[in-house]
Amino acid sequence: MIPASLTVSGLVKKFKSRELSVTEALMDYILNIETNNPKTGTFIYCDFERAIARAEKLQKKLEEGRASGPLFGVPFAVEANIFYEGGGCNCGSTVMKNFKPDYSSTIVERLERAGAICVGTLNSEEFGVGGQGGECLAGPVRNPWKLSCAGGTNACAAAVVSSMVLFAVGTDSCGELRSAASHNSVTALVPGKGTISHHGVCDAYSSLTQIGIVARDATDCATVLQTISGADGKDMNCTREKVMLPLYNVSGLSIGVPAELMNLIDGAQRGRILSLPDALHQCGSEVEVFSMPLIREAFYAHRVISSAEWALNISKFSSEVFGGGLSSLTYEGKSRLLYGKYVLLPENSDRLYTNALRIRQMVCDRMEEMLKKYSLLMMPAVLSSPPPITKKNTGELFYSPVALCSSFVNLSGLPSVCVPCGFTDDGLPVGCQIVGRKNNESAILSAAATFQKITGYHMLVPKI
Repeated sequence: MIPASLTVSGLVKKFKSRELSVTEALMDYILNIETNNPKTGTFIYCDFERAIARAEKLQKKLEEGRASGPLFGVPFAVEANIFYEGGGCNCGSTVMKNFKPDYSSTIVERLERAGAICVGTLNSEEFGVGGQGGECLAGPVRNPWKLSCAGGTNACAAAVVSSMVLFAVGTDSCGELRSAASHNSVTALVPGKGTISHHGVCDAYSSLTQIGIVARDATDCATVLQTISGADGKDMNCTREKVMLPLYNVSGLSIGVPAELMNLIDGAQRGRILSLPDALHQCGSEVEVFSMPLIREAFYAHRVISSAEWALNISKFSSEVFGGGLSSLTYEGKSRLLYGKYVLLPENSDRLYTNALRIRQMVCDRMEEMLKKYSLLMMPAVLSSPPPITKKNTGELFYSPVALCSSFVNLSGLPSVCVPCGFTDDGLPVGCQIVGRKNNESAILSAAATFQKITGYHMLVPKI
């Protein structure tokens, strides 16, 4: 049996040293899926036959001395709104319930080219947005640390911490991946907007959605990012070259901690989160608490813009939204659709939508100013512990404990990473979010990797 805390680099080393075969490893992960998925509601579609066939081909290459690729033989999964040829990519919505794409996204293509093995697609709320996983098409995503609690808007973090896959790729429009990572004690990297191609991805919010990576540690996230980043000629908004990520010493970095967000969480969680900047201070970084304006304004601007983009984008997937299609949307989807149509009405557009765009520009300008003063910002990824699973998220149009911590990041398209930093007194994980300058994923990953060398919270696994 493969150790539950094994990393991507650790598994690849075992293959290349012939300590383990690719097929043996895959069968272990398939066993974990068959055992844990019924408890956690993680996968909506598994293609074990295809995965095993690919593993056998890779094993043959290994035996012939032709093993190559940084992700050779590593099993992964993608959120249900990322295309995987022939896979069940229903976006967590009955609008696309039976959809099986006839091509793979650039993300999946590049991962498979690097030797990785896709085992299936992961459960999520409708088009990857919503509350905390309580209203998913395939049933709720449950938190492996406490099955009565929610595991996230999508199941990427739950799949990784449950050792069903070694990494997962999903979308983050308002902190979905980062909050799930915080609640599951894994690492989630959300690179800056334009770093990863969205070709073959169903974006709920065109200008706000960023592709993210969930893995055990920051080093694994860096390895995956280097594989899938860079322009492909199919997404006009993806203009960066392939990202190379040297991890470096954090001595001399300046770190800002926003007082407004820290004051919204309880003392125990605050102490866990502050352990990250405190640890980096011991490594030579400078830490300062500062006042961060526009947090609530960013929250409301995100609410307006995202709803408007949802109302416009949903028509791509159902041409009869106000006929049979409308009734098939979840409560959350209907709420967003109706509010989006409302803010786009001619009599409301300037007062609501245009004003939200003005606030967005103010937020972007303010974030740029703060990140000229500080190398990194550190703050909560979510303001609360994982909530209990309920039938519905009580009609919350936005899950504010997540959105308050994340709206300004997605509005500005900056890179961020969530790092495990301990547990509450009830035994539930707590994570800290690190936000960096534009196109500087190296800094946030270096800070995350340094903290993880000191602590090791990311290596702990739940007993399901």
